[in-house]
Amino acid sequence: MKKMNRMGFSDGLLLYGILGREQALSNEELVSKVKSALAGGCDIVQLREKNIDSATYYHRALLLREVTREAGKKLFINDRLDIAMAVEADGVHLGQEDLPLSQARKLWPKGLIGITVRDATMARKAELAGADYVGAGPVFAPFSKQLADKPMGYEGLQEIRNHVRIPVFAIGGFDATNIEGLKTTGIQGVATIAALFAQDDPQKNAVELKKLLS
Repeated sequence: MKKMNRMGFSDGLLLYGILGREQALSNEELVSKVKSALAGGCDIVQLREKNIDSATYYHRALLLREVTREAGKKLFINDRLDIAMAVEADGVHLGQEDLPLSQARKLWPKGLIGITVRDATMARKAELAGADYVGAGPVFAPFSKQLADKPMGYEGLQEIRNHVRIPVFAIGGFDATNIEGLKTTGIQGVATIAALFAQDDPQKNAVELKKLLS
């Protein structure tokens, strides 16, 4: 992508790692896995916690803020704008059922905001509302959860890419067998849980995924 927005991403496909308690139950494991992934070339980390109390979410986010800041990488918080702001994360990632983008932007004008989208119409709406990037998916059936929406495949992903000028990150069901197909779509990168954190060695996984994306 030649034209970048204020996220300041460099050229080349980026690796966006997502994890929470299902991938790292203890705080020690969380920090260890993220440090390992970053050492292997992971570019962005998103903390994604479900059914967790605010105090615990905040503490885990604070730990990752320190780790990502030391590594010079971006940290996003899933769903919780308040926690993203409290730990001074780089941004927040919101789903379609979360706080509306317009309200999030009013509360955090300088923060980066990503939005989950499932088609070109959603993506265009998010861009017009001020999103800094969109996470498009599921491209393939996710390994980390039951599928609620039909996978869009490369074709659906390409359609979204063609309708917006902000960065697009592919989400859902990526592994070594299908990740290379992203190279021709013009997207900014791939967001993944299982391909990076489901195995025992996030650093090795990150190295291998970055090679496939290069």
